[in-house]
Amino acid sequence: MGFKEYLKARQGVMDTMGTAGTIGLHMVSGPMVGFGLGWLAEWLLCTGTPWPKLVGLLIGIIAGFINVYEDSQRLLRRMRDEDAEKFGPRP
Repeated sequence: MGFKEYLKARQGVMDTMGTAGTIGLHMVSGPMVGFGLGWLAEWLLCTGTPWPKLVGLLIGIIAGFINVYEDSQRLLRRMRDEDAEKFGPRP
């Protein structure tokens, strides 16, 4: 069995691991981007208050959780489809 055949045989596992790996990235990148945009808004508007950063952080946290929810649903759907393919549909 060559390397290409090995990768084809393991494609489903690699897709699942890739999706699971991005969940952690979404939890970190969402709040970071939100905070960064809030900081930028504060700097551009010269407000001198922390409110734009806090609002941006809150929006980033919400966006991160939404992305995690969508990825986990995609992962569960893929696992359910793989189980149905192996064992047949559930009654």
